[in-house]
Amino acid sequence: MSRQGLTIAQAAKSLGVSTRTVRRSIKSGKIDAELVPGPFGQEYRIPKLPTELHKKKPLDNMPYPTPVQTPVQTPV
Repeated sequence: MSRQGLTIAQAAKSLGVSTRTVRRSIKSGKIDAELVPGPFGQEYRIPKLPTELHKKKPLDNMPYPTPVQTPVQTPV
């Protein structure tokens, strides 16, 4: 394999996860990757990302409501 495919950083951005998570997924076999010569030594290239690894977006992406604060009444 030549220098084609995604780098770890590109795969992480595409999946919405950290580069560390991508490296762990490669090590565990969830993502197929090959080592290729790079400018500073060996580097991983990922030919194709599994679609099931894409980070799921929350169904409700609305922020939590701000709690309402009631005024404090001091006894006179």
